[in-house]
Amino acid sequence: MENLDTKTKEQLLKEIEALKLRITQFEQAEKKAIEERNKTQQYLKIADVMLVSIDLSGLVQLINPKGCEVLGYSEEEILGHNWFDNFLPERIRENVKVVAKKVFTGEMESVKYYENEILTKSGSERLIAWHNAVLTDDMGNIIGTLSSGEDITERKNAEKELLKHRERFEELVNERTKELEEKNKELDRALKVFVGRELTIKNLQNKVLALGGKL
Repeated sequence: MENLDTKTKEQLLKEIEALKLRITQFEQAEKKAIEERNKTQQYLKIADVMLVSIDLSGLVQLINPKGCEVLGYSEEEILGHNWFDNFLPERIRENVKVVAKKVFTGEMESVKYYENEILTKSGSERLIAWHNAVLTDDMGNIIGTLSSGEDITERKNAEKELLKHRERFEELVNERTKELEEKNKELDRALKVFVGRELTIKNLQNKVLALGGKL
C-alpha cells in the first residue's frame, strides 16, 4: 500500500512538473504573440501608406492611421463597414466587386498592383496605387485580402500638367517650324525672282553690246 502511495505521489509530482512546463511554454508563447502584435500595431501606426484588410464579405477588418487620415474617417467609422459600398466611387464599385469576387473564389490570382480612386468623407476622390495580397487560413483557404496603398493623386496631377505643357510645347515647335518653312519658301521665291531679273538684265546688256558692235 505504501509503495502504491509512493508511486502515486511520484506520478502526481511528474504530472505537476509537466503541467508547470506546459504553463511556462504557454506563457512564453503568449508573451511572444503579444510582442509580435505590439510590433505589428507599431508598424501600422508609423507606416506612411494605407493598410487595409477586408474579409470575403468586403467588410473592413483592419485599417491603419494613415488609411484613416486619407479617407477622413475615424477607425470606428471604417471597421466593420463594407469597403466597396462606402469607400469607392459609385462608378467603379461594381467592376471592383467583380474582380474581388473572382479573387476570393480563386477564379483569378490577386492583382498585385492596381490603381483606383477611393471616396473620402468629404466627397472628394483620391487616386491610390495598391499592392495586394490574399490572406489564407491554416488549410490554405482564402479568407480575405491585405492591401497597402499609396496616395498618388498629386503625382498623377503633376504628370498630367507636365504632359499638357509638353504637348503645348510641341504645338509651339510645330507652329514655329511651319512658319520657318513658309519663310524659307518665300525666300526661295524671292531668290528665284532676283536671279531671274539678274539674268534678264544680263541678257539685255549682252544684246546692247551686240548691237553696239554692229553699229
